[in-house]
Amino acid sequence: MNIVFNNVNADGTPVANPDANLVADENTAKAILESTFFNNITLTFNVGLGFFPGNGDAVGGAGSGGPNVRTDVFVTYDNLRNALLNLGQPNFFTPTNLPAGNSLPITPGQPGTISNFWVSSSQAKALGLPPGARGSTVSSASAPLSPLAPIG
Repeated sequence: MNIVFNNVNADGTPVANPDANLVADENTAKAILESTFFNNITLTFNVGLGFFPGNGDAVGGAGSGGPNVRTDVFVTYDNLRNALLNLGQPNFFTPTNLPAGNSLPITPGQPGTISNFWVSSSQAKALGLPPGARGSTVSSASAPLSPLAPIG
């Protein structure tokens, strides 16, 4: 996997001198992603500091991320599980922490399961699921973004 970060201005042009702390964080994310997934693909992230790349809208709080055009991919737990087991870092996702079946317990030992997920098109591409558009991310503060969104 090859990860490319483009630091862009609100109009989409490259930032001449991006913030060194932001670049360091991008390099850390790049190292983690490239050591976790082994697909022969390139993921490109357009990063704006304080605005959403693509339309220039200001972003407050912890920021947001996702595809430039909302192209989420619907995936069943079984398909997502197989992709994570087959294409993820060896021994990171295992049959123990991703049990077989068509759903995953919401809370272990309690009723209720999750059987369907939405993943971004970039996540789908990284996992060998149906292809989609490039992703974008924006940051205005340091905060984790949810990688997968369960839909019930």
